[in-house]
Amino acid sequence: MPADFGAQNANKVLAGPASGGDAAPTFRALVTADLPSVGVDYHNLVTLKETIFAGLAHGYLDGADYTDYNALGDGISYEIYRSNAGGTHTINIDASGLTLTGNPSATRQWLRINPGGAGSGSIYDVVTPARFRRGAWGIWQYRSSYDFSQATTFAECHLAVGVRGGTYGALYNTAPYLFGALRAKNQWGAPATTAGGLSFGRQFGNGTLSTQTVGASTNNVTLLYVRNPYRIDVYFGTWSSGWPTMESMVWAGTIDMAGGFYAMEATSGNYLADLSAWAVYFELDGVIAGGQTINTTLDRWRVTTWE
Repeated sequence: MPADFGAQNANKVLAGPASGGDAAPTFRALVTADLPSVGVDYHNLVTLKETIFAGLAHGYLDGADYTDYNALGDGISYEIYRSNAGGTHTINIDASGLTLTGNPSATRQWLRINPGGAGSGSIYDVVTPARFRRGAWGIWQYRSSYDFSQATTFAECHLAVGVRGGTYGALYNTAPYLFGALRAKNQWGAPATTAGGLSFGRQFGNGTLSTQTVGASTNNVTLLYVRNPYRIDVYFGTWSSGWPTMESMVWAGTIDMAGGFYAMEATSGNYLADLSAWAVYFELDGVIAGGQTINTTLDRWRVTTWE
């Protein structure tokens, strides 16, 4: 035992050696190894949900528009939509992931995470209302491939989140409040080239209120970082044997819905602040000639938070 239990310098403790083998205790300063691990790091990214499409049941998602698919195997309630006028547009899950294909004519199709309350298999169950209100959560998409080369007027594939239809009657199949980030050809300011470019924007009603073009890029990962129900930051990055870190991604800008939201509150209600009204869209849209196709393949998506 120490010979002197008298006055000691500040911030010293009676403890065994800071390293090495066992020895009699002495008065010394704390080191990192002395501190207990409580299993919480408030700077860590935490994955709340991740779906790898190739791991779901394979096959074409056929059926009537707005058909619910609640048994793909990941606990999420989805909906499909295929604009079939003038052609056959397909949504298919195979070993490469989820592929949306338009052929021919004007096309739009999506796989949507349905809105809904607790227990519905919606984003509500993944994020929860408390986290939704305080913010600091994000939805990511890894798009492994796309082909817009045969698009005649425009093409786009995007990740969108917000209030768009659902259980709100007349709002069904409309976009009163929608945040989106996309790769596009000749759309939302993106160039009319084969590779296209990256853009993002918001929709209010069925019109685009504001858009911003990021430019041509090889980025294939999109992150919509939700600061609060009215404000979302847009990041683009590149997949390389895994998700990119947020620090390595390009901050493209911020979408702020507050102005449009408050202008509509009196007539449409507080939809944007209601998590049960939020949906997530994985979508392909464009115009192509007869016999031509456009497509995009999504490898996976995830929802994360920063605790």
